[in-house]
Amino acid sequence: MAARSSRQGASQNFIWNLFASFNTVCIAKSFFALLLGFILGNLLTTLEFDSKRKNLSQDKAFVHKAKVHSSGFGGVNNIAQPGGARAYEQGEGVAHIDLQIDDLFIPSNNLGNEIISIGPPNIINHFGHYLHDEFRSPYASHLYDKPKEFLQQEQESYIRKMKQIREDWGAWTDIEDTGDRAVPDFRSVPLRDLPNDAFPQNSWQTDPQYITRFIEEARALVTRVTESIFAEYGYPVKGLSKEEKEAVYQKFGVSLGAPTQNEERSGVAWLTEAAMDGLVRKLLHSMITNDDFYVVMAGHSAAAAHGNNFHQSSILQAHYILEPVFDKLGMRLITRNMAMGGAGTLHFSLAGKALYGEADFMVWDSGMTENGRTSDFFNKQAILSGARMPILFTYKQFELLQETNGTAWVGEILMQQSLKNLPETQDEVQVQSLPYAARYLNAPAHLAKIDKYNSICWEDRTDVTPDAKQDAHPGSQVGWHPGFRTHRYEGRIYTLILLEGLKKALDKWEEGVEQDGFPLHESYWHVGESYARVRETLRTYERTGEGDKAFSACELEFPEYPRICRVAMTGHGMFTPRNMYNDLLDIVKPAPNGYKPFDNRKMQYDSFDLLPLGQKIPDGEVDVHAVAIVTTSEAPDLNHDYEDLNDSNTPDSRRWLRKISERAMKYGMTDIKNSNAATASRKPKPNKNLARKLTEGEDSSTELTPGRGWEMSSPFYCSDSYCDGSTNSFCNRAAGTKCLAYGHNDGRTRLIGNPLSGWLVMTVPRVKEGIILARMEWWCQNPRTTLETTKDWKEVNDGKTMDTTPFDYDAFLEHRELLSEHRGISDRQLAVNFKMDDVIANDFFMDIAVNGKIIKSMGKDEWVKYTPEHAKICAVWPVLNDEDMAKRRDDWDGEEIELAIRFRSDEKPQQSFCISHIYYA
Repeated sequence: MAARSSRQGASQNFIWNLFASFNTVCIAKSFFALLLGFILGNLLTTLEFDSKRKNLSQDKAFVHKAKVHSSGFGGVNNIAQPGGARAYEQGEGVAHIDLQIDDLFIPSNNLGNEIISIGPPNIINHFGHYLHDEFRSPYASHLYDKPKEFLQQEQESYIRKMKQIREDWGAWTDIEDTGDRAVPDFRSVPLRDLPNDAFPQNSWQTDPQYITRFIEEARALVTRVTESIFAEYGYPVKGLSKEEKEAVYQKFGVSLGAPTQNEERSGVAWLTEAAMDGLVRKLLHSMITNDDFYVVMAGHSAAAAHGNNFHQSSILQAHYILEPVFDKLGMRLITRNMAMGGAGTLHFSLAGKALYGEADFMVWDSGMTENGRTSDFFNKQAILSGARMPILFTYKQFELLQETNGTAWVGEILMQQSLKNLPETQDEVQVQSLPYAARYLNAPAHLAKIDKYNSICWEDRTDVTPDAKQDAHPGSQVGWHPGFRTHRYEGRIYTLILLEGLKKALDKWEEGVEQDGFPLHESYWHVGESYARVRETLRTYERTGEGDKAFSACELEFPEYPRICRVAMTGHGMFTPRNMYNDLLDIVKPAPNGYKPFDNRKMQYDSFDLLPLGQKIPDGEVDVHAVAIVTTSEAPDLNHDYEDLNDSNTPDSRRWLRKISERAMKYGMTDIKNSNAATASRKPKPNKNLARKLTEGEDSSTELTPGRGWEMSSPFYCSDSYCDGSTNSFCNRAAGTKCLAYGHNDGRTRLIGNPLSGWLVMTVPRVKEGIILARMEWWCQNPRTTLETTKDWKEVNDGKTMDTTPFDYDAFLEHRELLSEHRGISDRQLAVNFKMDDVIANDFFMDIAVNGKIIKSMGKDEWVKYTPEHAKICAVWPVLNDEDMAKRRDDWDGEEIELAIRFRSDEKPQQSFCISHIYYA
């Protein structure tokens, strides 16, 4: 069998060698014709090559491996190991592939509603290559601040362990295949629902022998990983009778059909039959089209796993096991924990899935902070928005099944009930006899508190030295936050649900080709009609009854603009984690002098965090992850040796390798950061053409011009961070951070301005339903403080509204840095309670302008009417509610709108308010 190095070493050349396959035919009868043909031919070849490369990014997306159905992790791409670092230095590996933003993000459907949900960090996936390398222990990386002997012993132990895993559990074997396979053009059709007659004859999807072998290997993989989870929690099935084995499967199984009131279900979860059919269809679709598969968690601090390291959260624990499984099956798994502490989900869901990103499998877990009707809105937007319709897991389904005639894809995990099936913890002595994963889970309250957390703030490493002393452990380790064991088990539930879906999908595939031939008939795996049917049923459902019964919970929550419950919302925001391509700053216009709110803070480091040594699975315990990554492939021929010299730059020294790893992790990140939070630090050039004449509400000589007095408030993210909630995120690493390895993406950045700040002008794209909402805060600035920018101003924009003298960023930053060194204590002393009347002046007005026309001036009484929160920390103001525009939905595609907002008050000109999100449809 070919060594993996030959596959992975070709990962870079895999794309570029396509160039050689393109031929430019120039027929010339004269020198001029020959020259012209040569020039045009090369131009067309370049265009064709660029087009082909774009196709690769979506349709043959696995740039880290040459074969779609193989394990492509580790090897030359694992830059945290000596061999991978050397390979990078020699020009090999995925980190060298030029991943341009425009090349990557060609929508995979032509409906116009897909949300860009993936970035270069997710594709390069340094952390995945570090994590899933079956031949190199992640705990043996030369980046750990440990002696070489310690790391060598760890590596030797790992090799013995993986050898035993292969013997005990079996391993994935790559499917033998010869020749080049044609790649179907999935991008040519909506939602990649390619008709069977459009598949090239030599594509793998049409090859009976290949498909048969693939299903066989995939089924064995799914079974191995499933049964290793059973064994992890004390229920090994090897050697059991058929009946005993079935009992274990039922204990950890997924039941079908929504339970009736007070009905108890067995297993770890239930799904409606429609939901399981939908999951099977979606998985078949992703496997056949080699598509991405998105898993999203929405919720509060417990779901975010506060108190634990970010990677310990339940949904990322599922990713830890499933990413290598999906990879072998030809899919890229993208998992995001989008939960936030101290908040619900409404601040995100009002933007549909624009801030969550696309979702195929979506979990709502926000009961502690969002018990009202707003979760009905979440459910509806999960279905209506974006290109994909997810399997939705929530215990607050309201009347969703009724409103969709039973077609909604919903389910619920049975966490508390299934915990009772685990081995019981009786005392601190007896618990040591239980499997490590099961300890203290099925336990009395006083024992459940023991060994609850094992998170850390820092793992010493040779390439990064924190600028502040690191805390011993993260904060928020409180009674209502689950510990690492609970999160791991919940993650195993999500894993088992998806493994069950894969099992059924493979069975369906086998049955389908036996009945209808190859490739699998479209009726089994196309998703477009299913999505459209459920969405249209929900959108057009007519309720009966009187009073409140005539409205859904969502419509009762938003009586002023109930249509948001029936249309797909979208939006831009600043809180993190979020989809990094919907930053509010992206739609904010700069002032004439080029000023735009920004933050210049930089992260201390931009590599992934090393796994904490104290979180390694104890020897002798079942390692599900090892079962998921193991293959029968040969180890790549890489040199992992080095001299343990940290003070030498000579080749093959540890310091030399460390510096290579640092460079590799940073390679290609410039374009990434320029496309996300770094928009905050861009410095636009002065623009003299930004002013728009007001046509109503003021004297015609007044110009609507972007103000220069808005700032960023609470900039939790740095300008070079990537806080997308995934395992590839790097966030909250600013100077002075005392828990750098915590990993959480939580951040509540907003724009803050006062009556002296001028207009905040934004370009809102494609408003069709006539609705624009703004999330604002009246309480974000203590009335005894002022904005640094406007503190000495006596008039709007300091009287320089139309001044085009370029804004001096450097002077501003230097001034702000000097202030920050001296004002920390006084700011804390000013943090006293205050009331709304202390903030909102009697002469307060908020002006709203649309396309240069002031459409509303909202006084204090009207403005205060919108301050009550629909959900925790989420109050919204309607800045446009044009029902006439909504009535035109069937005969137009919407329009771009210039939205401007400003505050006015002579009484309190320095009192500031915050805007964090703009939502629209």
